[in-house]
Amino acid sequence: MNALLPTDASQVDKNQRAVLQRTIGKKRSAIPTWRLRTDALLDAPFREDLNACIKNYWDLNTGSTDLRATECDAHKVVVRGHCLSASWGGRSSLHNEVVTLENEPRALELAVAQGTVPFEPLGAKRRVYEEADQHLRRYDYNLHLTCLHTEGDSSGRLLAWLLRKEQQHAPIGAICLNDGTVVSSQEEINNAFKDDYTELYRQQPACDAQQLESFLSEAPLVKLQAPHMAALDEPGRNCCGHNTNSS
Repeated sequence: MNALLPTDASQVDKNQRAVLQRTIGKKRSAIPTWRLRTDALLDAPFREDLNACIKNYWDLNTGSTDLRATECDAHKVVVRGHCLSASWGGRSSLHNEVVTLENEPRALELAVAQGTVPFEPLGAKRRVYEEADQHLRRYDYNLHLTCLHTEGDSSGRLLAWLLRKEQQHAPIGAICLNDGTVVSSQEEINNAFKDDYTELYRQQPACDAQQLESFLSEAPLVKLQAPHMAALDEPGRNCCGHNTNSS
């Protein structure tokens, strides 16, 4: 996996946007809750990136290749796995571990830029990576997202985290919903994903109707660039206009 490291602090901060945003109550003892962020909507299956990161890390760790770029990506994927577990698995005890993991990629990328990265042995990370993969499997099963790898799966897009930096800032011109409907306007897309929020949050026992209504009213809108529907007619491009022929 080709990872382009950020060159300044502002880029590092922007690249650390999580698909899930943690919200904590005013009391220190309040249990944190999580919500999906539409402004982090990107176009790659989360599990595919997870498996690719783990495989690359295993392969590179046994050779002499520089691990710094893969290490950064792998840390980010582990964070996502723990976030998903804390959000939907009801394991609030993971909160402290998630917070710790959230801070690791930024510190690691800064260390990489300065050329002062200390690498941990492979065995020290094996448990963490395997645990993140197990969390994702439980999440996929519990939400019945059997089409996470499918091109047109809107819920999968919500959970996707695109690790390849060259694709991260690609404009979103249109999306294809599960029923095959193509929507392109900002209003249509936001309405579609609010429907997804409703369906997902119905499966969270701690979220009652009033909390759900409050969340939906505060959910950030997807900020789109000018729609480019013509990309749908171009061979080799998916419904977001991204080139599917690139490696």
